[in-house]
Amino acid sequence: MADPNNNRRRPNLLTGGCSAGKQYLASKTAPSIFSVEVAVRHEKQNNLKAMRKYVALTDKATDVMDTGVPTDELTIKRRQQTGFVVHSSDTQLFILTTAHAVDCVFKKGVHQVTAEELNLVFLFALDIEKDLLLLAVTKDELCLQDVDVGGVFVPCSSDHPIIHLADLPPEQSDLSLLQGWPPLRANSSIWGSVSYLERPYDVLTSCNTKGYTMKLTEFHEFDCANGFSGGPVINGDGQCMAVFHAVMVDAKCGYAICLEDVREFLTNALENLLEDNEDGDGGHA
Repeated sequence: MADPNNNRRRPNLLTGGCSAGKQYLASKTAPSIFSVEVAVRHEKQNNLKAMRKYVALTDKATDVMDTGVPTDELTIKRRQQTGFVVHSSDTQLFILTTAHAVDCVFKKGVHQVTAEELNLVFLFALDIEKDLLLLAVTKDELCLQDVDVGGVFVPCSSDHPIIHLADLPPEQSDLSLLQGWPPLRANSSIWGSVSYLERPYDVLTSCNTKGYTMKLTEFHEFDCANGFSGGPVINGDGQCMAVFHAVMVDAKCGYAICLEDVREFLTNALENLLEDNEDGDGGHA
């Protein structure tokens, strides 16, 4: 998509394929990347009924032993993907990722699990059809695992800068960086270029069981491992121009949720946040 205002694009860190610019972009955005892990556990008996509601669509509620105490076995597999910081306040970070981390609880035409219900668990905003999920985490609870001292968790003192959305949509052949945190591989990245801007989801697959409606930006080079979903696709200005969705097996390409869909979701979510915090908490976009 061309710039509707006919603004000429200025040179950026990826203009000319400069390797130093690539290294800078990768290191600059790395502190904003998070690993997002989702697993359903039942630690207390009185939570079991509520959690069964969330997994009712798949009939995969956690079993209860004869003693009446829920087991600690996972009947829904652990999911790991990538997220990145898109907003912050004095006390919280807001991390954007993909909603299919919890896709065991919805399917096409049966989107019965509302954002309000799932909010009781861990999230702030959700759009199942666009595959976007916004998490709210408390800064004081962020920890690092120190492998040098037996794997204990210590408070994280690092800064986690916001990755802003791109000012302009990408153009075909634009160079880009996909940042990700697949299992056991922090600071993973893939370089590629835009091969197509906005493909309708149903054009790419005949098996849209989740009822996705977003448009996808195509990257041939992003044929990557599981766990990159939710990662930001970064342009030469260090801005997010798409959010990685998945590798489409039939097309053998990587696809990301287009900037327009991401911007609409995030704008609505943050507007609701500001309305809920009328007294002001120092938040900034």
